[in-house]
This record gives sequence, C-alpha cells and structure tokens, in this order.
Amino acid sequence: MGNSSPSLDAPRPPLHVGATPLLHAQRLGQMRGLPYLYIKNDTVNPTGSLKDRASAMALARAAEIGAKRVAVASTGNAGSSLAGLAAAMGIPAAIFVPASAPRAKLVQSLIYGAQVFAVQGNCDDAFELCLEMCDHFGSCN
Repeated sequence: MGNSSPSLDAPRPPLHVGATPLLHAQRLGQMRGLPYLYIKNDTVNPTGSLKDRASAMALARAAEIGAKRVAVASTGNAGSSLAGLAAAMGIPAAIFVPASAPRAKLVQSLIYGAQVFAVQGNCDDAFELCLEMCDHFGSCN
C-alpha cells in the first residue's frame, strides 16, 4: 500500500506521451568536441513539453485512486501540461500560478479548460494556496 506509483493497468491519458525521438546534433557536437551528442525532442509530446511525462504519471495515479480533480502550482509549463492531459482524460484541473507567470502559459491552461488562479506573489505562494485549497476541499480527489 505504500507504493505511490501507478500500477501497470492504471488508466492513462489517451494521448501519446514519451518515446520521443533523439536527434543527432552532428554540427553542434563537432563544435563542442562531442561527436555523439544527441538532443531529445520532447516538443512532440501532446503539449509540447517534457513536463508531459510527469503529468501523465500523476494523472494515471489520480485516476487509479479515483481522484475527481487535480491541482498543481506552477510557473507555467507544468500547469499547462497537467491541464492538457487532464482535459484529455476528462479530469477537471485547477492551476495555481504567480500572477507574473507568462501569459501564454495561462492562456494555454485556460484553453484546455482548467481553472486558473493567478496568485499575487511568487511560486511558493501559489504552492501554499494550492495546498490550502486541496485541504479545504478534501484533498483534490
């Protein structure tokens, strides 16, 4: 029971996440003396972010335990990733961001249907408010 990793048969986002291509960066590698330099292209993940890997795991676990809602505090990328993958699974998402977060990331989360809370303060303040809201509403499940 102490294992918090999702089981192999846990529901997963229906979008393909991971197994992104490695690109041989020959010219850059030559310039840096690294002939075997490869770059991982995570822009082909559903929201264009490497954060989709962690979001997919978190959502698989949330679905496994029957969570009715998910929440995250983010400066942008993790929030938009969670919002996108949660939308694909039909799980409502609440995203807490500092008001100074990049506008494009806020809009991306909103487009995915997430509730976005712009917090006056920094990411730590957004995180604290996220925790308080989850506690107040009986966790985020």
